[in-house]
Amino acid sequence: MTRLPLNPFRPTRWEHQQDGKQLIWYTRIANNLADDKSIYVSGSRGSGKTTLLKSVCWEDLATNSSLRMQRKLEDFKSIGIYIRFPDHLTVAMSFVDWAKIYPGAPSPELEFHRFFSLLVELTCCERALHACHELRSQSLATFSPIQEKEITASFMAEFPRLKHFVQMEVTTFHELARLLRDVVREMNASSVRGTVPLINEHLPPREPGEMLSFLITKLSNAARLAGVNPPRPPGFKFCLDDCEVLGTAQQVSLNTLGSVPN
Repeated sequence: MTRLPLNPFRPTRWEHQQDGKQLIWYTRIANNLADDKSIYVSGSRGSGKTTLLKSVCWEDLATNSSLRMQRKLEDFKSIGIYIRFPDHLTVAMSFVDWAKIYPGAPSPELEFHRFFSLLVELTCCERALHACHELRSQSLATFSPIQEKEITASFMAEFPRLKHFVQMEVTTFHELARLLRDVVREMNASSVRGTVPLINEHLPPREPGEMLSFLITKLSNAARLAGVNPPRPPGFKFCLDDCEVLGTAQQVSLNTLGSVPN
């Protein structure tokens, strides 16, 4: 029987390198999670799930020396993107009375799913745009300025209500990511303040999964990872981290959204 290499790092989340980055050991479980499908992991704090997810995501694969000794970004077919939602958001959204907001809706749960899934998609889109921008800045990915401008323009044209949240023209991935962050902040605030109906009329209508699929298809066709020969379109893999704060309806919504083919 072949013995697996032993983890040289102590099993504690407080192990860090001199540059402040966490020491990461690429485990067999991480290897099982490294396929193309997006993943959602739930667990208690300190269980190691965050380190597990980050070991297949682009930030640490690009910059963490302990992980780069074992795996590199170009070893994966997809660009992994780590996402964690703030605790206050998920708690506040659990107390929203969707039946009261939409008294005529046959299924208020579907209205919740539409709102929450949009927030998830906006966050995923923002993180994907940020990843592309940063990877190009670090010479780890390539795409042309013309492609960047065309993708940004087509996204704004497909979802024109987003213009309500911006006062200037959006032409780059950096600017579009900032716009989507602003929209997410407004949605967060509306959940906490109980003003969901006021913001809902300004949010772009779409079917769950439609916005994310629209953007990721274009990003995948345009971007190429450096060091991959022959060049191939990268996938985008979203790794959602949950520290036991998502409600049942939110977990169901995430599972439903994750089952939508992109």
